[in-house]
Amino acid sequence: MEEEGEDINNCPLGRRDQVIEYSAREKLLDGLIETDTERFRNDMEEESVVRGRLESCGIILQKEMNGINIHTRRDDEISCELRRLNAQLIEKRRFINECRKRMREYYKKVEGKQVEFDKLQKEEKSYKCH
Repeated sequence: MEEEGEDINNCPLGRRDQVIEYSAREKLLDGLIETDTERFRNDMEEESVVRGRLESCGIILQKEMNGINIHTRRDDEISCELRRLNAQLIEKRRFINECRKRMREYYKKVEGKQVEFDKLQKEEKSYKCH
């Protein structure tokens, strides 16, 4: 059975259903991982050269990186506090909206009672007392 032109059973680690975990040492011995240490060392040297050039240009200094990290942590703390305050604000808005609903219901009841009272007053005036 092939997927994307590769035989999935022709894997250096064995068939998929028989895969066993190799240690790094075993992988090195079996040649399963790259051991081109020269290339890795060159890459590391290139990285340090690039870092040195950046630092010499004043682009990234360790102090600046520490400052950036401090600011990032502070920004994270501020974001967390803002989320907490926003959650409180949402909860208070819900409470206010619930109070408004109750007040509307109360005013409707009071308005109904006022209409009822006005009707009774009109009836009372229509009666003639002797």
